[in-house]
Amino acid sequence: MRSIGYDIVDLSLTDPHRNARPRFYQQILAPAERTVPASLSFHQYLWLCWSVKEAVYKYACRWQPGMTFSPTRMVLSSLDASLHAVVRWEGRLYQTRSSVFPGYIVSVAHDGAPVRCGFAHVGPAEDPSAAVRRLLLSDLGPGWSVERRYDGCPTLVGPAAAGAGAASPAPGAPLSFSHHGAYAGYALVGS
Repeated sequence: MRSIGYDIVDLSLTDPHRNARPRFYQQILAPAERTVPASLSFHQYLWLCWSVKEAVYKYACRWQPGMTFSPTRMVLSSLDASLHAVVRWEGRLYQTRSSVFPGYIVSVAHDGAPVRCGFAHVGPAEDPSAAVRRLLLSDLGPGWSVERRYDGCPTLVGPAAAGAGAASPAPGAPLSFSHHGAYAGYALVGS
């Protein structure tokens, strides 16, 4: 079964001083993850790991609903210079890719299929859940909607593939939403 997970962290809502305390970061980082890559500050690395683990959790919950989020049981077994990582959790390996920007971090857990992502800055008066859904539906064009599956995961509903165009995702394509602070976005399986 195809799946996807997406997460955003608004770095302005995190506290670098609290993050540096072992009692805090030991709840996120597994012992094997405590070596920080030279290209990232500890603060960025900590929240990159959190974002990756949230994305993996969302990915896994699509095929195994009811899993418990336990960050220290998810272990980044590799993280390359382009922020592609492999995460080990519950006997499985998950592929992720991330981007670190000055104000935020985004991560996608994927299965190697093409991924379409959208991103928006959300104003303080906006409902971020509504804003990210509007963004997705605007990006896809008329005829699309989002429904929740029996397990609560969002799924794309839309025009038949024949009328949707070659670059459109398939109806039923898995998607994942995230919002935090001033940022909202989505990731969708399919080009």
